[in-house]
Amino acid sequence: MALTLGTHLGPYEIQDLLGAGGMGEVYRARDTRLNRTVAVKVLPGHLSKDTVALQRFEREAKAVSTLSDPRICTLYDIGQHGDIHYLIMEYLEGETLADCLKKGRLPMPLVLRHGIEICEALEKAHQKGIIHRDLKPGNIMLTRSGLKLLDFGLARWHDRSSQPGPEVWDLPTLDQGPALTQQGTIAGTVPYMAPEQLEGKQADHRTDIFAAGTVLYEMACGRRAFQGESKAGVISAILSTTPPAVSEVRSDSFPIFDYVVDRCLAKDPDHRWQSAQDVSIALRGITDTSKQTQPAQGRIPVTRKREYVAWSFACLLLILAVFFEWKSVAKKPLKENADLLTLSVLPPDKSFVASLALSADGRRLVFTAINRAGQSSLWVRSLDSLVNRQLPGTEDASYPFWSPDGRSIGFFANGRLKTVPAAGGSIQILCDVGEGRGGAWNHDGTILYSVNREGIYRIGTAGGKPVVAAQIEGASHRWPYFLPDGRHFLYPVRSFAKEEESGIYLGLLDSHEKKQILTGLIGRVEYAAPGYLLFVRQDSLVAQAFDAEKQHIQGEAFPVIDGIGFEGTTAYSPFSVASNGMLATYNFDVKSQLIWFDRTGTKVGSLGGPGSYAAPNLSPDQRKLLIGQSDPLTKYYDLWIFDLSKETSSRFTFEPTNEIPGVWSADNNQIVFTTNRLPGAIDLYQKPSSGMGQEKVLLHSTETKIVTDLSRDGRYVLYEKLAAKGRSDLWILPLTGQQSPQPLLETEANEKQGQFSPDGKWIAYVSDETGKKEIYVRSFPPSTGGKWQISREGGEQPRWRSDGKEMYYVASDRKLMAPLP
Repeated sequence: MALTLGTHLGPYEIQDLLGAGGMGEVYRARDTRLNRTVAVKVLPGHLSKDTVALQRFEREAKAVSTLSDPRICTLYDIGQHGDIHYLIMEYLEGETLADCLKKGRLPMPLVLRHGIEICEALEKAHQKGIIHRDLKPGNIMLTRSGLKLLDFGLARWHDRSSQPGPEVWDLPTLDQGPALTQQGTIAGTVPYMAPEQLEGKQADHRTDIFAAGTVLYEMACGRRAFQGESKAGVISAILSTTPPAVSEVRSDSFPIFDYVVDRCLAKDPDHRWQSAQDVSIALRGITDTSKQTQPAQGRIPVTRKREYVAWSFACLLLILAVFFEWKSVAKKPLKENADLLTLSVLPPDKSFVASLALSADGRRLVFTAINRAGQSSLWVRSLDSLVNRQLPGTEDASYPFWSPDGRSIGFFANGRLKTVPAAGGSIQILCDVGEGRGGAWNHDGTILYSVNREGIYRIGTAGGKPVVAAQIEGASHRWPYFLPDGRHFLYPVRSFAKEEESGIYLGLLDSHEKKQILTGLIGRVEYAAPGYLLFVRQDSLVAQAFDAEKQHIQGEAFPVIDGIGFEGTTAYSPFSVASNGMLATYNFDVKSQLIWFDRTGTKVGSLGGPGSYAAPNLSPDQRKLLIGQSDPLTKYYDLWIFDLSKETSSRFTFEPTNEIPGVWSADNNQIVFTTNRLPGAIDLYQKPSSGMGQEKVLLHSTETKIVTDLSRDGRYVLYEKLAAKGRSDLWILPLTGQQSPQPLLETEANEKQGQFSPDGKWIAYVSDETGKKEIYVRSFPPSTGGKWQISREGGEQPRWRSDGKEMYYVASDRKLMAPLP
């Protein structure tokens, strides 16, 4: 029975009935205390004793109260008046998406905008562990300020520790069709329910992604994705059919939109998008791609000479833009309003891009793709093709670069510089390099490459002994790039000894002369004909006029693309320029999530939100987590401490330098960490974990040193020391006596990631002495015994269990392993 006008529920005065259904009514009311309009959702008296209905009502209140987002309707209050239970919600002026769709399908720009808003709201809920489970047009309100999600009455908290099992099919819901409104059957609204819901399996956040796909489809087509003459018919359609592609229904759609919707509607949750954020990013990519032309004031001139491919070549993560094309090498004035054509390339399924390079003629793209198992390889894409082609034998590849004729590709893998024919074929190993940081190839067959912290080296395509091409003492050299003459080359330098020496340098083959042409902390740099340098500054890709013949910078830098960013530790920036004016880039902002797993590999919880994390380290008492977290502005990694019991975090280091990794003392009171705080070195520091007290320099020298562990008795620090050609050795720093560093493992192989056993009698570490990274254990001190190989098919990141009876490590297929030592 509806409430009458003027009825009071506590301080709320009923003004009008907004809507009604089997589970209650919604009224407009006035909050007499604050004199504001609110919405009152009422559970009628006859349902107040219905346990299921009351649980659903209370569930909605609890769910919405934990959420604070402009895309989710706000809960103000909850109360009871006699037998009437009520919720006080934000009053929204507008119409539901269901009412809007009665007028017909939406324009594609509006479909994309609303789709992005829906996914952003879902992502906020999912981050809190809340699954909506009843997403449909009737639960989406369109207001002047944007879209709002409503009705979390079927929401549930996803218990990550629970095993998959049947859902309870006992909560009815309303629908917009009379044939689909029977109550007492299943939780949700049938036309928008995922197969796992209909089959009684456990729902998770991917269930909402399926529903989002049905809403996207209905907004675009003006009809439901799955239809039938009865509830059984609709269920059968959801379980066994695929709806017609949106592009078949309307001509102004994009084939890539079909792909986004199809992945949302995949029957198997593992084949869907794995987060609402992924869907949002994809839709934003289509939005950007659909803007075929846009003004570019003060930018490099652009001409649309040809369409490389049709819209079916549009993509999500790799964005190709025809930036500038010149009919002669003579310089032309910049246009105030230049056309910008953007095209896209989709990486292999369930992979993300880690580095890329365009061939000199701009016709092919090579990129490193990392799959869900963490395995990387090289893929080549011709821009007149729709097929990505994997290059066999390029496992663990990184930072590819082209030969000038486009017939070969150079890359780094397993500590070596290698080449491979672009068409595929035998791999050639040129030399050992350790951690390579970029390469360049000229017409004479000379290859330049950089080694972490060492300098720029040169080598021929036949291999041989590398020769130093450029080196500045006390500085890190990265990302060499040949200018058109093939003799001069550019390279970024970061000086730890003198900050003013950081910048872009110009080098010359067969000469040790160098010239600083730009100052400041700058990542990769490339040259674009007829005379521009492109580089990243303050998260934006910028261009600056450059005379390649006179090697002289001209004018001021101006922005090309905002928000491109660069990775703080390697200074890698995700862009590549071809000689014909093609520019390639991709979404670089990849976030990670801290997740707890139990012994069976089941996810049991998460910590914090998505972020740029590195080197997590659990305290010995297991109450806190030390982790590196990248500052979004400076790109430097600072150490943060998560209090696991309070679910709070606090910053531990504050300097504008990198401070990772860090390790705990056995009593939890001290932290030893690595930092580049002092000029000319990467050193070891110690600081009280409370954050109070003075920092202490444990070891300062010109070598690069990375702490890996601290013995339980507090007597030794175990660390990696960077040796010649980027090779890593393991060293020991005694914290008693003379405190003189001593080599522990110093061989031609790389020894890394050393870990003391809890009793201090053993050290686990990673070595590539067999040509592949494997886990070994040896006695400590070394003179007291031998060594054993633990892993058999590759391994990294060894960690002892707290009692020393077991060891965990990450295998080459990215699986977490736990063999007996």
